[in-house]
Amino acid sequence: MAGTRVAHDHDVRWGLFVIAVTACYSPDLEDCITACATAEDCAPSQLCGNDGLCASEPVAGRCSSLDTVDAGTEDAPDPCGTTCMDANGTCQGGRCVIDMVGPGDVTCPSGMPCTVLCNAKDACKEGVRCGGATSCIVECAAESACKDRGVDCGSATTCEVLCRGASACQHGSDGNKSVECRSADCTVTCDGNAACQDGIEVYPQGSCNSSCCQDACEGGTSTCVNDNVCT
Repeated sequence: MAGTRVAHDHDVRWGLFVIAVTACYSPDLEDCITACATAEDCAPSQLCGNDGLCASEPVAGRCSSLDTVDAGTEDAPDPCGTTCMDANGTCQGGRCVIDMVGPGDVTCPSGMPCTVLCNAKDACKEGVRCGGATSCIVECAAESACKDRGVDCGSATTCEVLCRGASACQHGSDGNKSVECRSADCTVTCDGNAACQDGIEVYPQGSCNSSCCQDACEGGTSTCVNDNVCT
């Protein structure tokens, strides 16, 4: 009878030990993963930040400013590779975004969507080449932006071009038009005195909708469906 009691007491103590260890055990918790409304929604070692995410005390409330990723994706490759960085761009959601304020030329990297922003006076004055970008968005939205060599959509399947400001995209390169849509599905807005002065060109395989305002597109709009409404 005594032996049975000892065994019983041993089993009880062992059960309590297991419960205590299990209660104290917590796997490594990732910050900025779990949504919360109060601290009760978070693990004991975490706080509910004012950004609505559970995180440890040094991180709580700062999740949006940190480069956090889900487990298993830490080693995921940059979707733009290094070619976007080599083109002085930044990768944003798989699109290479190049923000140019100087007067030089810009060429998009190949094999990915590309956006080029030339929104300062004389920015991209030597022109923008979409090159082998899969799709292309170009903004030349300032006086004399993209002035000397315009915009060439290259082999992009879709190409959106905005030339806004006096003399924006005024001339094309090497005798070309101010905006060369080539075979793209192209949308062009030219708004300003002498904007797109050498005109717009689109190949028979492409399509184009254009808007030319304030005496823009002096050199014509090829086969574009054109209006004079610039927004």
